[in-house]
Amino acid sequence: MEKFTYKVALFTHEVEAGKEMITYKGKTVPGSTITGLGFSLVKISSVITGQLIGGIVGGMITNRGFEPNVISKDMTSLPEGAMGQIIITYCEDGTHQKVLRISVTTGDPNCLRLMEYLAATFPDKFIGFGGQPVIEKALKISQKWAYLVVAIVLLGIFGFAAFAISQGY
Repeated sequence: MEKFTYKVALFTHEVEAGKEMITYKGKTVPGSTITGLGFSLVKISSVITGQLIGGIVGGMITNRGFEPNVISKDMTSLPEGAMGQIIITYCEDGTHQKVLRISVTTGDPNCLRLMEYLAATFPDKFIGFGGQPVIEKALKISQKWAYLVVAIVLLGIFGFAAFAISQGY
């Protein structure tokens, strides 16, 4: 077991990892139950630039560094200054898949060591790295909750706008 301590933004993360288990924030995942492992990464500077520019151009800039629907296993080509998650899928009871997400950044050497260690420790489970939608699709993670949250947020925005218009704002 190795212990990795690193910072992502303002928060310090501690992960213990080994072939037999991965422990993060009090949750322990036995190594034998892991069904898949991938890194979803995004360049924060690209996201900010994309938000400033907006629209189609912003979307193209936001996705820079990752070709659509492409997952890379080449750990030497990890993007610099990227943040994201290690997404680990596991199945403890044999039927229901669960997901453990660990925040990561490529700007911290200890975090890079963790990512390289996990890729080397679980080579048969490691699918690679890329954009979050591609990684989640490859790991067969359901998107229902994400769609539900987006729908609720949009309904809230439309409801607030309708209320504001009806009040004469």
